[in-house]
Amino acid sequence: MASNPTDRSGHPVPPLAVPVKQAAALLGISPRKLWTLSNTGEIPAVRFGRCVRFRPEDLEAFLATHIAKRQGGGK
Repeated sequence: MASNPTDRSGHPVPPLAVPVKQAAALLGISPRKLWTLSNTGEIPAVRFGRCVRFRPEDLEAFLATHIAKRQGGGK
């Protein structure tokens, strides 16, 4: 297994994109639910052939949107 990349000073570099299982775990949902959200376009996915990855900033934006909707009364 590959080790986590580091910058020149040895600090860990955050991933640009994460696989389905990791993305689902970050959101606290099942991979199946993440697929549904991706297929409906609610969460963008990056596809490289058969590999599907999710950008952490897209996951954060999705979460922020849903928090705002909930605080705004579901609008």
